[in-house]
Amino acid sequence: MGGYCSHDNNKEEFLDLDKNASSDVDNELMKDAIDQIFKFKVLLLGAGGSGKTTIMKQIKDLHGYSITDDMRKEYAVTLHNNVIDCMTALLTAVDSFGYELEETEKKTYDSITNRSETFISENFGKDILALFNGKACQDAYARRGKDFWLLDRFPYYIEHLGRFTAEPFVPTDDDCVMARIRTTGIQENKLEHKIHSKEPDEPSSLTFNVVDVGGQRSERKKWINCFDNVEAIIFVSNLADYRQVLYEDQTKNGMDESLELFFEVARNKNFRADVSLFLYLNKKDLFGEYVKKYGMKEQYPDYEGGNDEQAGLEYLTEKFKSNCPPQKSLSTMIITARVRKEIKAAFDDVKRALYAKHRTGMIEKIRELKKDHARMNKQNSGICC
Repeated sequence: MGGYCSHDNNKEEFLDLDKNASSDVDNELMKDAIDQIFKFKVLLLGAGGSGKTTIMKQIKDLHGYSITDDMRKEYAVTLHNNVIDCMTALLTAVDSFGYELEETEKKTYDSITNRSETFISENFGKDILALFNGKACQDAYARRGKDFWLLDRFPYYIEHLGRFTAEPFVPTDDDCVMARIRTTGIQENKLEHKIHSKEPDEPSSLTFNVVDVGGQRSERKKWINCFDNVEAIIFVSNLADYRQVLYEDQTKNGMDESLELFFEVARNKNFRADVSLFLYLNKKDLFGEYVKKYGMKEQYPDYEGGNDEQAGLEYLTEKFKSNCPPQKSLSTMIITARVRKEIKAAFDDVKRALYAKHRTGMIEKIRELKKDHARMNKQNSGICC
């Protein structure tokens, strides 16, 4: 037994490594050795809120990981909690800015800040919408991003809150993608990708082990545990962060944090010099809204692109490129993570680039393994060399 090979009849068969092999155990070891050659470890990095978890959800779905009924129940709880967390952050800003709530709004304020229940009832959802649309919350909401951190998915939650609170609520695939779950620890995701073999020593599939780690500052100390044998890094940055503060530090601009983090990752000596580097500039839809409404001059005085979205994208892309060592190649994709076809195209580019880069070396390793295996079988069978 061994690696897989595709034939003209489109059936997958095990490669016949040595018809005279004396031990199934040897052949199993041979197969395992070949399988290891066709594995790529990909590290998914980026600051908190960059959209890594959403990207990982989309990639898993594209590789056959379906959302179970139990998982949808968990996402329903998460979405309700997301609404409460966002409203709590908004009300904290209302207090901080000194805005006054109406008497009728204060009861809802108390219900949110002292809440212990998991689900939001339909009536309570209506109260939340009324509070959100009140003058105090709207004045504070207008200052989101620049003056205080607020999850950028909150508009989606508000738009769909009536559906979230209607019984029975079963989250859609889009709802599951938009649910905010902070990544903690290290999560490994093994994904199989079928390919069309062009010669006998090529496989019929590749394995991509995508490792996702939390992007919050408190999680980054764990990154070092994932650096061994990395073939590629996908660094994710939230484009809209150019006018948003950090969740952990509301005195720090999110894009400044992302650029500094990318600088450190691109130059980290724990990675091999030839590691492939991919940059996913995420949330282009929200970025486009911000640029058209606010421009970028306030954050970047040297920016001359006005309210033009494309000029803004080019400006930020160049800032990342300037933070990449000149000897390293950088592939950049501009995406919106919630759009599945964009994630498919972006991750397909990663897979194609990695296989094209390593294909020749992999095939040579397979041939050497097979030669060594055949030589050992001859020796074990007593055939003189």
